[in-house]
Amino acid sequence: MFRFFAAVLCACFAVVCAQDFSFRDDFSQYPEGSSPTANWTVPSAQWKVTGGLFVATCESKEFPVIKAAPMLSACKAEAVVTVKKGLADQWKIAGVTIVKDATNYWHVALVEGPKAYQERHFCELSQLYNGEWNYNKNVKMVSESGAQDWKFNVPYRIRIELTPGGISGTIKDMDGKMIFERKYEFTSAAVKSGKPGIDSSFFISEFKEVRAKAQ
Repeated sequence: MFRFFAAVLCACFAVVCAQDFSFRDDFSQYPEGSSPTANWTVPSAQWKVTGGLFVATCESKEFPVIKAAPMLSACKAEAVVTVKKGLADQWKIAGVTIVKDATNYWHVALVEGPKAYQERHFCELSQLYNGEWNYNKNVKMVSESGAQDWKFNVPYRIRIELTPGGISGTIKDMDGKMIFERKYEFTSAAVKSGKPGIDSSFFISEFKEVRAKAQ
């Protein structure tokens, strides 16, 4: 048992002081088929470690959050995300989040629309603010670029970065090509703090190389 926890600590490192918080997890040392609850707040049994990957099969939007993370107002978080397939004719997402509570969060994500929207692929940096999705009355867009053309079975490095003045999100392929970039400046009360995590809904999605750090 001691060797197991020592191995997990080697793969997953966290410092909990808010200003110095740093975390990484490569999921390589958890038992096959396990739920990594020692380091994550795992919302359901639809999240398991498989082959050194944190795999989601949930059919509703769920948010594993880094358990040791304090509430942060300046941080960056990233993960390598691969979407394998859709699970239903629904709006589907997989990405990286900063979560304040169940009705207030940001995420940057890969998105697929339902059949009524031609199952279109795009990317988003979106806010749920006081329960209202895609709320943007409290931000001003500073920049946006990228073709947003993502594909199944291709890994992407997804990053979200929060500062006291705004928030940004990027998605790059593993060669560093920018697929999506968007940056907002806060103009009034908004989701300006939270805990880093990941999210998925109606996708089989794989997560690895998770990193988060206070700034």
